[in-house]
Amino acid sequence: MIGSRLLAVSSLGAEAETASPSITPATATSASVIYISSKGGRRWPLRVLITLAVLVVLVVGGWFLAVRPILHNMAVDQFNQLLSSKLSLVVPIPVITTVPLTEGMLNTLISLDPPPAPLQDAVVHIAPAVLASDGSYTGGVQFNFQVYGFSNSISMIPTASNGQIVMTHVKVDGIISWILSADDMTSLLNAQLQNAVTRLGRQVTGITLKDQEADIQLGSFVF
Repeated sequence: MIGSRLLAVSSLGAEAETASPSITPATATSASVIYISSKGGRRWPLRVLITLAVLVVLVVGGWFLAVRPILHNMAVDQFNQLLSSKLSLVVPIPVITTVPLTEGMLNTLISLDPPPAPLQDAVVHIAPAVLASDGSYTGGVQFNFQVYGFSNSISMIPTASNGQIVMTHVKVDGIISWILSADDMTSLLNAQLQNAVTRLGRQVTGITLKDQEADIQLGSFVF
């Protein structure tokens, strides 16, 4: 009987040794599969971010190298066309020393010959300019308009300098600022105003901004 028990114990030991190797590889294999899947899952967000970064660089580069210069030239042409058509009405003034320009006069002039598309709903506002210590200001001359339904504005303070009308503190707000800077608009405005003063045949000695009105003081004749 003792021999039979020893034989049974030996059989159980052999079965345990046979069963344990089959469990260990399966556990190891499962762990390695989970590890690989987890490692691969952590890589895809990085790839997406790299792809998005490359796309952003391409879009921004394309905007500054190709799209913006084209839109910039179109905007400059349209503003030059608008200003030329309005300022061409300036004629020599022989006697008057002060020329009052009211909001109503300017807005009527705009409405009679509306700006070319896509500029729409153009309107001018005039108010005394108040400069703050940080360089910001309120008032001045403000030209408001819409481009494809988006609101835009160009603000400025006109002054008299060396017999000319000079626009200072020019600010450009709205989507138009993406393609026209304040420096661009300053150069464009002052070039057109210089031509207008030449047609006027008088030196400009001063400009006074009032509520809804700008008074232009004229000096000696220019021949």
